[in-house]
Amino acid sequence: MTRATDTRDRGQRFGLCRLHQREEVLCESHVVSKTLHKWFKRQGPPSSAVNVISVAEPSGEMTIAQDGIKAYMLCNEAEQLIGQSERHFKELAFDRFVKAPRQPIVYGPWLARFGISVIWRFLEYGREQFPGWTSVVEMGGDKTAERWRRFLLSKAPDPSPYDLHMIPIVGDGLEIQNYIGTVIETILVRADGDGLYACVTLAKLLLIGTIRDPYRNAWQRTRIEPSGGTWGGAGTEMSVPEMVQRYVECRASTNREALASADALRKRLRRGQSAR
Repeated sequence: MTRATDTRDRGQRFGLCRLHQREEVLCESHVVSKTLHKWFKRQGPPSSAVNVISVAEPSGEMTIAQDGIKAYMLCNEAEQLIGQSERHFKELAFDRFVKAPRQPIVYGPWLARFGISVIWRFLEYGREQFPGWTSVVEMGGDKTAERWRRFLLSKAPDPSPYDLHMIPIVGDGLEIQNYIGTVIETILVRADGDGLYACVTLAKLLLIGTIRDPYRNAWQRTRIEPSGGTWGGAGTEMSVPEMVQRYVECRASTNREALASADALRKRLRRGQSAR
C-alpha cells in the first residue's frame, strides 16, 4: 500500500487516495466521523472522545487516542463525498436515537453510505497499520474492502454479501451501562473461528460490517438497506447471532482497561502542555 509523503501544505500529504485509487493530495482525517468526536467531547468525562482501535484477540494490536484516530487516506473530493452522509447520520439518526431511543428512524441511502464508509476506513487503516492483520486478507478482507469501496463510489448497487447491521446497545448490568457512551471503538472480531466482523461502537449504537458471516440467516430487522427504510422503534424485535451479545458483554468487561489507558494518556498530555 502506497504511503503518503509530505507536501508543503500543512495538514496535507501526497499519496494514494484509498477511495479513488489514484495519487492525490491527501487530507488528514478521522477514521471515525469527526462530527461524532465533537459530540463525545462535549459530553465531558468519561465520554471524552476516546477512540480505541484493536483486534479482539489476546495478542491483538491496540491503538488508543484521545481525539480520535487520524490518517492520511482520502483526497478532498473523497472527504466531501463521505462528509455528506456523516452530517445526515448525526442529525437524522444519531441525535434522534440518543434523545428518543424508542422512536423509529426513517432513513435514506445516507445511512448505508455512512456506516460502510466508517467500517471501510477502519478496515483500510488496520490493514496498513497492523502487520498482524494478515488473517483479514486470508478471510476475504481484500474482497470486502473493494466491494465497500465500489459501493461508496456508486459503482456497486449494494455492499452485499458484506452486509451492514445497526444494533442498539442495551443491558441492565453495571459494566454495560458504564460501557455505553464512554468510548468510540472500532474492533475487528473473530467469531467461533469462521466468522469475521468489523464492529464500530458509537455511544448507544453498534455498527457491524460482515466480512465473513456464517450466521447470515440469524439477523432479523438489523440490516441497513442501501435504498433506505425504517429502523428500530418500540415493539421492534431484532434478532442477532449469539456472538453479538457475547461481544458486547466482553467489551463491557474489558472497557475499564481501555479507559484506564485513556486516562493515563490524558494525564501525559496535560503534563506535556504544562511543561511548555
